[in-house]
Amino acid sequence: MIFTDHKPLLGIFGKEGKNQLCVTRLQRYMMDLSIYDYEIVYRPSTQMGNADFCSRFPLNVEVPKFIDSGSIKCINFFNDFPLDYAIIAKETEKDEFLSKIAFYVSNGWPQRIDPDWRKAYALRYDLELIDGCLLYQDRVFIPATLYKGILKLLHANHQGIVKMKQTARRCVFWIGINEDLEWHVKQCQICLQTSTAPKPASDTSWIPTSRPFSRIHADFFHFEHRVFLLVVDSFSKWLEIDLMKTGTEASKVIRKFVAFFSRFGLPDVLVTDGGPPFNAHQFISFMERQGIKVLKSPPYNPSSNGQAERMEHLKRTSLTAENNGKATDRFKDEDTIAAYQETERIE
Repeated sequence: MIFTDHKPLLGIFGKEGKNQLCVTRLQRYMMDLSIYDYEIVYRPSTQMGNADFCSRFPLNVEVPKFIDSGSIKCINFFNDFPLDYAIIAKETEKDEFLSKIAFYVSNGWPQRIDPDWRKAYALRYDLELIDGCLLYQDRVFIPATLYKGILKLLHANHQGIVKMKQTARRCVFWIGINEDLEWHVKQCQICLQTSTAPKPASDTSWIPTSRPFSRIHADFFHFEHRVFLLVVDSFSKWLEIDLMKTGTEASKVIRKFVAFFSRFGLPDVLVTDGGPPFNAHQFISFMERQGIKVLKSPPYNPSSNGQAERMEHLKRTSLTAENNGKATDRFKDEDTIAAYQETERIE
């Protein structure tokens, strides 16, 4: 049972589903909630004291200057470019283009629009001004003076054009942002050095899975004289990486998979490259006893296990890029995986 004092939610998330939803975000929320058996009930605000208590009686404590990066969106992992609404509002006021848009948003748009303003005029119904910051839908309209810093933040993990666009579409906006993102990636020397040559398109592909952890892909990759086991789910793209500290024998690999299965359950299919640990009788017989079908990619054709190969390339590129191509004394895993999971989650 869910109680709310916001009556429109009854028509949006209620079981009747009478209202037609035009906002894709609400449609996604409804799909996510459809797996639960719940009933939403309206209750006046005067009877919602238990829910309002925390907001009406806040603790008398100051916000810490340094917050755990795990609780912040991936765009705010870094302290070298602090970004808050006060800075954006100040730069928006200085920006001639945005300050004029803010004036039009507050006082109305003229009947005749100069050609230079047509792109902004086309966005007028999705623009609003809050605390001196322009918002386009739920994204902050960034002033031109902050473009460089924002692009640097978005590209901090060197995840490529697609991932940068996914993150940007959730939080920032300016006219021509897609072109600027593409140009920034193409100018990155580290990405150019670690990029791979494009491969010809394949005529075959894996059958898409319909639920999480139905088919997983696994592979080893080497970095700084160490071996890591990489496992990725084909449906959710959830990525797990474990350091093989004491070798890659079949028994040790099995222990890693047992830990993985204890967290996410048993898959139907496991896809590997057929390396010695994965090809061992002990490994295959263990998986078969669990009811898991083991598939192997053909020799000299690693692209057939492309899901794991793609994640391996992503991780290797991120580790190399984080250190500007130099070796590092520690394995930086959390920030890269967190940023990747954040972008995959919103696809």
